[in-house]
Amino acid sequence: MLCFFFFFFYDQAFHATGQKTVILPGSRIPEWFDYFSSERSITFWGRGRFPSICVCVSFGMLENPLHHFGVRLSIIINGYKSILAQRCYDWSTETDHVWLFDLTALVNHKDLIGTFVKSDWNSVEIEMERNACIMNEHGPTRIMAIVKCYGIHIYRQENKMEDISFTKPTKLSLREE
Repeated sequence: MLCFFFFFFYDQAFHATGQKTVILPGSRIPEWFDYFSSERSITFWGRGRFPSICVCVSFGMLENPLHHFGVRLSIIINGYKSILAQRCYDWSTETDHVWLFDLTALVNHKDLIGTFVKSDWNSVEIEMERNACIMNEHGPTRIMAIVKCYGIHIYRQENKMEDISFTKPTKLSLREE
């Protein structure tokens, strides 16, 4: 029963409030996410146009005392690090947290237009760069947290699911008509 209320809270915080980015205590990615990865990044394939997605990152704290830590979003499309969120995001926390965000809340949608090869599958890798934020208004940032896992949720109202894959397509070819 407690698990139900926990995920209900996630859903309410993200969907019902209309917020595009939410940070909550905890370490679990909501079950309604489509794909999960415990690697250093999360990768998916898309074709046609860049999909509308929600990303969730679970951060684990390395030390107990209250500290600031910073990360920067990096997106690698077809092997090229073409998009970086322009600012570092930093928090002051002492427990594990999850960060849910609409990708377009951090990256300008205009920067995503034209990043895909329209006639083929495109590899998209999303990662958090921890060492990218050396200084902030609180002074030097130490590596105080690690990324435990990532999750991706596809907005089905805005995307065609046949144009998104979470496994490398076996045949990289034109879309079947």
